[in-house]
Amino acid sequence: MALGNALSNRPKSEEPNINITSMMDMFTIILFFLLSSYGSSPVEFDLDKGMELPESSATFDYSNSVKLFLSNSSIKVEKELVGQLRDGQVLDLDMTKPKSSYLYIKLKAFHEKQIEDAKIEAEKDGKDAKDDFHVLFFCDRNLPYKTMNNIMKVAALAGYPNFQLAVLEKS
Repeated sequence: MALGNALSNRPKSEEPNINITSMMDMFTIILFFLLSSYGSSPVEFDLDKGMELPESSATFDYSNSVKLFLSNSSIKVEKELVGQLRDGQVLDLDMTKPKSSYLYIKLKAFHEKQIEDAKIEAEKDGKDAKDDFHVLFFCDRNLPYKTMNNIMKVAALAGYPNFQLAVLEKS
């Protein structure tokens, strides 16, 4: 029982006070680092004059997409002019034979190139090739729905059944 007496006779030590100032400094630095490194990747696109996009507060990743620009007068795929519009009608597009249009041919070529690039990338990484490619539509808000619908059908035939519509960020 000598041990019990030794512990009880030992002088009581004060519990240490924790100085959290340095810990708060560390968390503040981490917070600022995360806030500055987190953010959407700002990408700038060249829009045709007079083209107005709708506004939204939604966000989405558009890194695997082919950009298709629809203005009141033209259709561009990745900055290449592929069609003309007049009064909401695509001049080179016959919806009874959409695969004969230049728009279809260009979209099909982009799709085949994306598949080939994905296969090469997958072989390097040792993973399966991606096949979830889509079209990012930059549509003028004044375009008729029928025009957009026809172009979406052609894109789906060319291998892009998934679409995204570009919008302006709502402030």
